Amino acid sequence: MPDFDLLSWLNEQPLQSQPGEEYSYSNIGYDILAMICEAVSGKSYAKLVDEYLLDPLDLRASSIETHVENAPNAAKG
Repeated sequence: MPDFDLLSWLNEQPLQSQPGEEYSYSNIGYDILAMICEAVSGKSYAKLVDEYLLDPLDLRASSIETHVENAPNAAKG
């Protein structure tokens, strides 16, 4: 389900600059895209990544789940 608290918070934030004036990288667009994918599909983003990316490529040791705190060889962003 979309995180409406995040969307409300984001909507209240002032722009850092006018669109097109300067470049500033942000991942928030990917968060919003994940929320859209979840709302449209009714599935979690992690489930969608498994179903459409990791499973077809037979990447059984890969996951985007965040609860694997002590997993060996885990890369954390």
